Amino acid sequence: MMEFEPVTMIAYSVMLLLTIGLAWVVTVLFAKNEGDEDAKKKSTEGDGKGQQPGGGKKNKGNKQNVEKPVGTKGKNKPRSRTTSEADSENHPWTVATFKGHAGLITDMSWSSNDKFIASCAQDRTVLIWFAKDLLTKDRRSIRVNVPFDNARNIAWSPDCTAFIVALEDQKVLEVYKLGKKAEGSHVTVNSLTKFKKVHDEDIIGIGIACTGLFIMSCSNDGNMILWDVKGSVLERMSIPVGVTATCAKVSHCGRYVAVCGNDCILVEVIFNEMKQFKSIRTFGKLQGHESRVEHVDFNADSSRIVTVTENGVWRLYDTTGNRINVVCMGQAKSVPIAGNDFFPTVSLSPDGRIVAVGHTNEIDIFEVTLGSPTTNIKPKFTLANIGVRKIVFSSDGKYILGAGEKSIQVFHNICGHLATFNDLARQMNESSAHSSLKSRLSTEMANILQDLTKLNVGESIETTLQEMREIINHC
Repeated sequence: MMEFEPVTMIAYSVMLLLTIGLAWVVTVLFAKNEGDEDAKKKSTEGDGKGQQPGGGKKNKGNKQNVEKPVGTKGKNKPRSRTTSEADSENHPWTVATFKGHAGLITDMSWSSNDKFIASCAQDRTVLIWFAKDLLTKDRRSIRVNVPFDNARNIAWSPDCTAFIVALEDQKVLEVYKLGKKAEGSHVTVNSLTKFKKVHDEDIIGIGIACTGLFIMSCSNDGNMILWDVKGSVLERMSIPVGVTATCAKVSHCGRYVAVCGNDCILVEVIFNEMKQFKSIRTFGKLQGHESRVEHVDFNADSSRIVTVTENGVWRLYDTTGNRINVVCMGQAKSVPIAGNDFFPTVSLSPDGRIVAVGHTNEIDIFEVTLGSPTTNIKPKFTLANIGVRKIVFSSDGKYILGAGEKSIQVFHNICGHLATFNDLARQMNESSAHSSLKSRLSTEMANILQDLTKLNVGESIETTLQEMREIINHC
């Protein structure tokens, strides 16, 4: 047996070397295969990010996956967008967007001197914006904190040095005063007084008469209170508008208060020659509504009133005669979203020519002589289901403001310019007066055309502008 030991040792050595070699080969092959997989994965990721994989020729098959920078010249596909982004493009008439609230906006008010825009929201704040910043990128605002409560409604005083809010939880009115602007400092805002609590239900409308003689508040049980400016109750009145009142509004002339519910009741507030409160009386009922009235508004001289019902039907009334008569009516394109806490809102331009109806996440604009939408504005609100909460016109009628979700969008009132132009053109055609009157009408029409051209709202009204030029030339 001893003579075979050298051979055995040699065999064992050969087997050991073969085993080690085989293990080395397997290890090398495995490492190479894993490296190829990593390289392939990185190459795929690089293609997805628009990067060419390195270390080889460019793969023509992957070229279509390389996304070029958005905004460069050529036929580049835009970046992919969600449906909400694609549906939220700015309207060409957009002037500005005010952002700053952390909660849903509940109300807004444009001051009568066209200097301030105030908004309140479910974030315990009031924001005051400067109207002169509309056309600038730097849009300043003053933040007013409302301690331990939300402001539900807001209204400016006639002299625009103060505003009142209705507190949601406490159900009371609070007055805030704007401080005088010192040289080089900002406007200051401080709480001035808080009225005593008289409302047991939610306040759904407040307002201040342009005369400064009274303040109005109304709760959803139809209980309307008239106050003097110091917070003393002048009169109470229960308005019979059904189980729930939806809106209350003081006319711009300070003579009427409109309260909505199943009906819309117009109340007249009477003062004597010494400007002392005398009485209030029911002036009339706005007839013809087939469903609940959700909102109401007046034009500047209160000669016209507009209402909108829960199904989006609006009616325009004339108050100048012995009776309150319907002038015209229309239907908003969309209806309220089922199951959503949203109802239509309406606003009437100061001259009474334009009706704006907010519904879902859009605003329909109507020229009252036509009775059908002249255009449709879709504000860029992030959440479509929130809807347009409030619409107001600037006191000069140049702008339309729409509030929804956490922002306010401002639009040029193009339809207002067009309605005025059409009215002047009708007067020109119907007039048999001397040439001086026609010359004046023609000059006013030319001025409107010039103003519209300066607004630079793109191609949205180019055809209309050309038609206006032809009408002026024909005159």
